[in-house]
Amino acid sequence: MAHVATIGFIDGGFTNCVNVCRFDSVQEGLNLPALYRDDCSDWMQCVAESLEKANFEAGEVTLPQKHFAGFKERSATAWPVITERREPLREAARWSGVIPKLAQVKDV
Repeated sequence: MAHVATIGFIDGGFTNCVNVCRFDSVQEGLNLPALYRDDCSDWMQCVAESLEKANFEAGEVTLPQKHFAGFKERSATAWPVITERREPLREAARWSGVIPKLAQVKDV
């Protein structure tokens, strides 16, 4: 089942899941990673690596974040695939756990 990177990732830049991804499924916008491969069979490794605990099965995404399920089809497929973990964004600690922050999404 497909997984969705939700609002917790905005302005964090945490890419720990890249280290365990065997399918090159992580793409990166200016301030948000996205998971785009629906055919990946090993999403639970990514979920375990998620520092923000904001990576969910598509069917488990809560109502306020449902639009992220469609977001990956609209924007993420145009973003570059990343295959190496990157350092978090400069202000990641400030944004960790902050909700709402949807207005912060860049490169949509």
